[in-house]
Amino acid sequence: MTIPSLRLLIGFEAAARLGSFSRAADELCLSQSAVSHQIGQLEAQIDQPLFLRVGRGVELTVAGDVLLRSVQRSLAMLSGGLEQIATYLDPGLVTLVCPAPLLHGWLQAKLAQLQQAIPELCLVLSVDESARYIDEIDVDLVIGARPIQQPGLLEIPYLQDELV
Repeated sequence: MTIPSLRLLIGFEAAARLGSFSRAADELCLSQSAVSHQIGQLEAQIDQPLFLRVGRGVELTVAGDVLLRSVQRSLAMLSGGLEQIATYLDPGLVTLVCPAPLLHGWLQAKLAQLQQAIPELCLVLSVDESARYIDEIDVDLVIGARPIQQPGLLEIPYLQDELV
């Protein structure tokens, strides 16, 4: 099955959430007939009725209810992704990857002091050490046990472990 266009899914979500094609049209700055047409296209594309027309409003069918939950989760995920991308515009953004025990132990205690010293710092912390190359995980700093031997990187060894 082909995934319907985002335009149709957004129109459907608004109509379902608001219980009215007219209110959805107002929210989306469209005419009521445009929203009704979008819903008709979506219902034809998935071959399922999504709404029951009740008086001046609408109610979801079982299929409509299932689709609404899926569309709302998808829109929330898209919104979250866009918010994450927006943080990359912050000039103070620094992404640090380090082992979880180090983050939750030593580093966590130092974060308030670091934030006080550099107020414009927007620190993103991760414990995902799976990448073999630093550009695979788009980070600025890595604290790890194994070297990332990649041309163009400044690598400084700290605290060499010694077996006793």
